[in-house]
Amino acid sequence: MNRLLAAIVVSLSMLPATSIWAAFTPAPVKPAEEVDADFTAAIQARNDMDWEVMIGSLNKVILRKPANDDAHALLGYGHRKLGDFEKALFHYHLSLNLNPNNRDALNYLGIAYLHMEQIELADATLEKLNAVCQAPAEGTTTSECKQRDDLASDIAFFRENGYVEERCPDDWH
Repeated sequence: MNRLLAAIVVSLSMLPATSIWAAFTPAPVKPAEEVDADFTAAIQARNDMDWEVMIGSLNKVILRKPANDDAHALLGYGHRKLGDFEKALFHYHLSLNLNPNNRDALNYLGIAYLHMEQIELADATLEKLNAVCQAPAEGTTTSECKQRDDLASDIAFFRENGYVEERCPDDWH
C-alpha cells in the first residue's frame, strides 16, 4: 500500500502543477442564458404601451439574434399597434418561418387579419393554432392554449360586432 501511495506521489510530482489542480477541480458550470437587456426593455416598453421604444429595443435584439422568433413576433405586434400592417405581417411570417409553432405569432397574425377585415385568413390562422395547441406548450404538461382561446374569442366578437375588441394591457394583444 505504501509503495502504491509513493508511486502515485512520484507520478503526480512529475506533472505540472496546473495538471494536478485540474484533475481535482470540477468543470466550470455553464452560466444560465444571459438576460437580454434589450428584450427586457422591449417588454417594459410593451407594458408601458410605448410602441416606438419597444420596436427600437427589439430591432437591437434582432441585430444580434436574427433568428429570434419571439422577438420577431413582438416586433410585428408593435408595428400592428402603430397601424403598420405591412411590417407587422412581415415579422409575423418571419417568426413563423423560424418557428411554425410560435403560438404568440399565430395569435397576433390572426388578430392582424381581423383588423384588416380578412376573416377567412383569421379563421385559417385559428385552424393552424388549433393544430399547434394539440401538443403541450414548452414547459407545461397540459394542452391549455390561451392564444387559441383568445383568437377564437376575438373572431367570435368580430363576427358579432364587426370590429376587433381592444383588450386591456394585461391580455396583451
